[in-house]
Order: sequence, then structure tokens, then C-alpha cells
Amino acid sequence: MRNILKSFLINAVALYVLTVIVPAFRVSGGLNSFLTAGATLTVLNILVKPILNLLLLPINLLTLGFFRWASSVLIIWMLSKLTPGFIITNYSFAGFSYEGMIVPAIQFNVLWTLIIGSFMMSIITTLLDWVVNE
Repeated sequence: MRNILKSFLINAVALYVLTVIVPAFRVSGGLNSFLTAGATLTVLNILVKPILNLLLLPINLLTLGFFRWASSVLIIWMLSKLTPGFIITNYSFAGFSYEGMIVPAIQFNVLWTLIIGSFMMSIITTLLDWVVNE
């Protein structure tokens, strides 16, 4: 029970950090929506993600684990469909330049936004889990 509660809190905080970092992820409704989205994400990670990993196992074995990100993308997509206040839109990166290095502006559609968000969510939850366990 303690691990589920810890996972719930980490997921809720990670969703908040994700919405701050990537503006294409929006949670409307305040704290209640973040808690609902965190609870839904925890349930999806506990119940659905192992089944998805099992279904994607042949592709994962062929790509030597490189395709593992697909289950995280599907989980976040399911979260957006199951949680009414959680919205994912297209992402426009404005670009930047720093001392001669120029990164141009890029427009990402929803699929690429999901992939980027999944990657960022993985990093954030790993860091939060590391901080909590220390």
C-alpha cells in the first residue's frame, strides 16, 4: 500500500512538472484534476502497462529493447482519453540561439508530442523516485 501511495504522489508531481515544462500538456481543473490524473496514471502503470509490455515483447526483443518507449506512449495516450481534464495538443518549439548555435523553430504534431512527453515523464519520475528513495 505504501508503494502505491508513493507511486501515486510521484506520478501526480511528475504530471505537474511535465505540464510546466511542455506547454502542450494541459491539466484543467486545478489540484483535483492533477490528483485524478495521477491516480489514473498509477492504475494504468500497475494494471495495463505489464499487459502492453507483454504484447509488445516480440517487437521489443527484435529491437533489443529500443521499442520499450511505445508502451509509455500508449499509457500517456490512454491517460489523455480517460482523464477529462488532461489534454494533449500540438507543440510549437520556438527555437533559440546561443553564441552562434541556432536551433530552428519546430512544429510537433500530437504523436511526437506524446513521444516527447513520454520521454520527459520517464526522466521526471525516475528523478523523483531517486529523490524519494534517498
